[in-house]
Amino acid sequence: MNNPFLSRSVLNAHLQQETCQQIFFAALNTADRGSLPPPPSLAADIAQLQQLKRLYGPSVYLLHPAEIERIFRGVTLSIYQAIERLYVDRLGRSITTLTHMLNAMANRADVPHLEPEAVWAIALYLDGIHRNEVEVSFRNTEGAWQIAHIQLAARLVVADGAVVAPSMVVVLDCETTHVLSYRLMRHSFDAIAHTLVLYDALIGQRTPDQDGAAGLRWDIPRRIEVVSEVSDEVRAICQTLDLELAATTNRHPLLAEIEMAWQQVQAALYTPQQLALTFDTYLSTQHGYGPRREAKQRRRAYAGLIGYNRDPAWQMPALRLLLPAYQAVTDAHGQVEHDGLHYADDLLALFPNTPVTLRLSLYSESTAWVYLDGEILCEAKAQELRRRDGTYRDRRPAGSSRLAE
Repeated sequence: MNNPFLSRSVLNAHLQQETCQQIFFAALNTADRGSLPPPPSLAADIAQLQQLKRLYGPSVYLLHPAEIERIFRGVTLSIYQAIERLYVDRLGRSITTLTHMLNAMANRADVPHLEPEAVWAIALYLDGIHRNEVEVSFRNTEGAWQIAHIQLAARLVVADGAVVAPSMVVVLDCETTHVLSYRLMRHSFDAIAHTLVLYDALIGQRTPDQDGAAGLRWDIPRRIEVVSEVSDEVRAICQTLDLELAATTNRHPLLAEIEMAWQQVQAALYTPQQLALTFDTYLSTQHGYGPRREAKQRRRAYAGLIGYNRDPAWQMPALRLLLPAYQAVTDAHGQVEHDGLHYADDLLALFPNTPVTLRLSLYSESTAWVYLDGEILCEAKAQELRRRDGTYRDRRPAGSSRLAE
């Protein structure tokens, strides 16, 4: 995006004082609801104003013109519009990250930084449309999900040619007794498999809904039971989605039934891909629901629906918490290299030679979610996958992401 601090448009005037007063007045009233904490430099003053409001009414939120001028010094129409574009976005950027970005733009333009109070006030002024932009439509289902291990009596050929007994982590819907997702584990507790199996289960619960935010409704449980250890990422998304997370020692009876059924094929030899497909076929024929087969049918049925065929981690930002994180450093041009691909974005270019965290999309290899200091910064794209028309291929010709299975 263009640097708003460098705009030379004749329409790019400073915001009128009356407008700034209105923005700050609305922000203070929004702050009364406790939606977003004020910057430290303003916290004490706002707490005092809130006390005065209870005594004398909302008129105390009208600041002296000189104070309004100080807070909004340097805020032009272009800057206001830039804040709106960056904050009212489904990525869900925080005000802290927004402030970092504006400061980086100001540095590029060699002008003073905006007052943190101004950025905070404009963000709260836009809070209503911001909430609409990041809204996700949920419907809580009956029953709980259970995350547990199963041991299959088969033989699995792994990458180095060794033959091992396969172990899986599964998500089971205790109400419908459907296995919603499964992942092969590489060792006794595979944190990545534990995290991605919940990702797989959640994306399988999205349904097109013309009344839902971004055209979708997500059916999720109120409670998730975990028989084994819990990864930090699973704890984080349960807290974000307000799901009850509980440890249990009571495995659902269906899990033992599945293990017993597979005793009959203990001599069979599989590759990971063959085992995954065979297990899905078994679930579909014997238990009425194979998650991979069901997912394929949904993709075919809903292929033309824009809401459904977008990256699930864009549709439900909390899903990004379940994507594996990789530490990286931007280069001098603001690009990030990972696994032979160079991810770039105009906003990422504001932070050359800066440590960042990448969370790679499982929907498209061309997409990486970039975090700065633990907060979402931007959605970057792999330049090697860019087509001549400006669109991006989902995968490299050689194959898909190593995390896709």
